[in-house]
Amino acid sequence: MKDKIIVLVAPKFFSYDEMIKKGLEDMGAKVFAYDARYSNTTKDKILMKKARLFAHESIKRYYEGVFRDIEHLEIDYLFLVDALTCPVWFIQKLHRLKPDMEVITYNWDSIANQKELLRISNEAHKKFSFDPDDCEKYGYTFRPTFFDPDYEAAAGDYPKTSDLFFVGTAHNDRYRILETLKKSGFKTDFYYYLQSKLQFFYYKYIQRSYPKSANPQDFNYEGLTKAQVIERMKHAEAVVDIQHAGQTGLTLRPFETLGMKKKLVTTSATVKNYGFYNEKNILIIDRENPVIPPEFLKEKYEEIPAEIYNKYTLEAFLKDIFK
Repeated sequence: MKDKIIVLVAPKFFSYDEMIKKGLEDMGAKVFAYDARYSNTTKDKILMKKARLFAHESIKRYYEGVFRDIEHLEIDYLFLVDALTCPVWFIQKLHRLKPDMEVITYNWDSIANQKELLRISNEAHKKFSFDPDDCEKYGYTFRPTFFDPDYEAAAGDYPKTSDLFFVGTAHNDRYRILETLKKSGFKTDFYYYLQSKLQFFYYKYIQRSYPKSANPQDFNYEGLTKAQVIERMKHAEAVVDIQHAGQTGLTLRPFETLGMKKKLVTTSATVKNYGFYNEKNILIIDRENPVIPPEFLKEKYEEIPAEIYNKYTLEAFLKDIFK
């Protein structure tokens, strides 16, 4: 990868775009990184996801600017990570100008949630997905995501102040499941995040995924920093993960708990198919009737063999993508 020129297009997402950029630079590449979205306001995110026609001109102007920025570069790779709003014309125009450039896509969302990803992947020389069902159905190469090196650095034995920890966007049925767990007698540290009250009203009154009892005061409208998440996670016995219903690929949370060597409580039954699965460390719960046996939290975490653990590092991820 030494001196290879890579254009990275990825959404701002808990600094994972920055981690990928740094990981490639550590391998010797020269990386030019761009946000996949022209804006990160709640209103514009909803437009880009649900009403693309109204965001068309803004997307066009943004990617025309990106094209002008990079057209002079001798690009080796265009790496599109969940670049949902990237126009096909942008990829095709850049490829005509740079015929030796290799286009690689990676999806960390499912096609069931983001059908536009198919359109972008059709332009790629190599396409990867975190979702095994999408790989089987659409011909992607399966590659799970990775854990943030900061979670690995934070692994250790700390005093416990909670039994269960959750932090994340309280979308779809997450709120209902987590509120059920709250009533189970465990000491919980749950941080329900929403970008704004507009998002609350969207989930409650348009999607109708919140119960009538939900109110805006139940949620936090300011995100935790990574350092704050890690600090709170360190003092929890187990971390709760709730994936989208119907999503077979794992969210980032199981990999973060793997990196930190923490117990995991998850609704994702497909975690059994991963090399790091260990029933002493990972409990699969029914999203309709979430029950956690108290003995699961009392058993000691069992170390994962190094050869399996290392497969989910950032370095291993990038080597698989760019090999």
